[in-house]
Amino acid sequence: MNKQKTLIILGISLFLFIIVGVGTSNYLSKKVQVGPYYFSSEKLLELNEEDLQKQAEILIEISRGDFDNLEFLKIINPEVSKQFEKMEGGLDLNSLTSSEGLILPESVVGLILNGLTSAKDLILPETVDFLYLNGLTSAKGLILPETVDFLFLNSLTSAEGLILPESVENLFLNSLTSSEGLILPESVENLSLNSLTSAEGLILPESVVGLILNGLTSAKDLILPETVDFLYLESLTSAEGLILPESVGRLDLNSLTSAKGLILPESVGRLDLNSLTSAKDLILPEFVDWLYLNSLTSAKDLILPESVRYLYLNSLTSAKDLILPESVEELYLDSLTSAEGLILPESVVTLKLDSLPETEKQKLREQRPDLANQI
Repeated sequence: MNKQKTLIILGISLFLFIIVGVGTSNYLSKKVQVGPYYFSSEKLLELNEEDLQKQAEILIEISRGDFDNLEFLKIINPEVSKQFEKMEGGLDLNSLTSSEGLILPESVVGLILNGLTSAKDLILPETVDFLYLNGLTSAKGLILPETVDFLFLNSLTSAEGLILPESVENLFLNSLTSSEGLILPESVENLSLNSLTSAEGLILPESVVGLILNGLTSAKDLILPETVDFLYLESLTSAEGLILPESVGRLDLNSLTSAKGLILPESVGRLDLNSLTSAKDLILPEFVDWLYLNSLTSAKDLILPESVRYLYLNSLTSAKDLILPESVEELYLDSLTSAEGLILPESVVTLKLDSLPETEKQKLREQRPDLANQI
């Protein structure tokens, strides 16, 4: 009954505006009931009849303390905001496109507002820890509380006006194309800048542990702090100018087609070089544990250290020149078409040979009967 009444009121209001010709200024000043709450007519102009019905249903749920469909809420006012005080922890307001009328409770820890394109009227409480503003295209008017730890601003193309508090440890700016104006606090530990195509002007604090720069095609101007452990440079096509700190534990260089000039620190434990077609010039660190070389078509010049446990060579069609260390536990050779020359160390417990003909598989089963069910 309440839903029917709401829709009748909405219908009459819209009829007066469109058909009877009520003056625009008078109409926009009117209050219209949607569910149990009243909104200015201006807020409802962009909603069609189906939207209005859905919003009425959600608002009725909110009035009863049911917040299951909060992420679909498109309209807000202070009265509705008051209901959020009943909640603890996180608020998902992903469909809101404006902060007008939004009053956030001091109890909010996690906040999702990915529908906002502007920070106008947005007042963030000093309790927010996780903050998602992935639709924001400008930092103008954005005042971040000193409590924010995880910050997602993945539509921001410029750092102009962006003031980051010292509390930010995890920062995602994946549409930023230039580091101009970007001042990173010393608190940042994990940093993702996936659209940055040049490292010019990029100053990385000594606190950075995880670094994602998958848009860089060149290492020019890239100065890496001695704290970096996880490093992703997925678009780098040349190792020229790349100076890797001794702290790097995981390294992704999946667009590198040649190892020329690549100097790998001994700290590297996991290495992804999935575009490398030749092992020429490749000197692997002594303690590498995980090794991905999925474009390597020949094992020529490949010298594997005794530390390798997980080995991916899924483009290798022949085992010629392949010398496997006794440390290998998992071995992936999905393009191998012949078992000739393949000597499996006793350490291997997992084996993938999807392209090997059955006759060749039988030879390996005889060599390693303990792996017969995997071959």
